[in-house]
Amino acid sequence: GYFETRAKFTRQPGWWGAVWLYGVDVGPNPFVMGQEIDIFEDFVKPKRKFDFAHNVHVDAQLDFAPDDQRRLGKLDGGALHRFSRGASVTVDDWDAFHVIGVNWTPLEYVFYCDGKETFRLDYKQAPVTTQPMHVLISGCFREPRKGSYLGDYADAAWPDRLTVDYVRV
Repeated sequence: GYFETRAKFTRQPGWWGAVWLYGVDVGPNPFVMGQEIDIFEDFVKPKRKFDFAHNVHVDAQLDFAPDDQRRLGKLDGGALHRFSRGASVTVDDWDAFHVIGVNWTPLEYVFYCDGKETFRLDYKQAPVTTQPMHVLISGCFREPRKGSYLGDYADAAWPDRLTVDYVRV
């Protein structure tokens, strides 16, 4: 199906806005169990360029994977470990609303921003889940860490907001 949102992004450091899909059931087989599909994540602050991210995260957490290989981010023979694939998308006007979407088919994920294709992952690059997903809209603060790409919310000029005009499925 096609998932789309119209949103204005956050501006202040430490503030992480997102519209994303997350598996109803999660487990060791990402083809059968759900994954995390980030229609958009807006987290790098302060901004050096006006960008957000599309991401697909797969975390199989296989019982037979050795503890030191559970989160390596690779396909290794028959064992699937955690990995993430994504793309950064730059927009001209950070203060405007943008329409961000993903078309999810049995063979691929195709992401869009303002009607233009911005990222594509097919089944050869990442497992494509066949399971139902929750649609989530979230805004959160991350624990400030010196030098973090998220920035420190103590340095922010408040108020700030993530504005979601609509989500269509």
